[in-house]
Amino acid sequence: MDFKAAIDFVKYTLALTAACFVYTLERLTPASTAGERWLVVGLLALFVVAALAGIFIFSAATAALNATLRGDVERATRQQRLIKLAAYVHVGFLGVGVLFLGGKLMNRVLTDVPKPPVACCTPSPVKP
Repeated sequence: MDFKAAIDFVKYTLALTAACFVYTLERLTPASTAGERWLVVGLLALFVVAALAGIFIFSAATAALNATLRGDVERATRQQRLIKLAAYVHVGFLGVGVLFLGGKLMNRVLTDVPKPPVACCTPSPVKP
């Protein structure tokens, strides 16, 4: 396993995870109904789990890379198994979160927003 490639890949996916988390928090809160609030909480939870798995991958791949450089192949092999499991969790939760976020955004884009009524007022006379 190329641990440098894993580290580089996780750098980018962690940035995407953080961006999705912040976007969800910034644009989808406060939600108007209880169902939407639970959807936002679920999205945030998906992104938190994806971020934690990504952080684990980053640290484990760094440790495995250092073990490989020191010649400790057994430790690198153990880390490799953990990295593969965490990679499935990281990419899976990130993918599901991005799909749900995209669905929520499509809902917002395709929903007609009522326009506020235009009020026309005549200016009041100025008192001397």
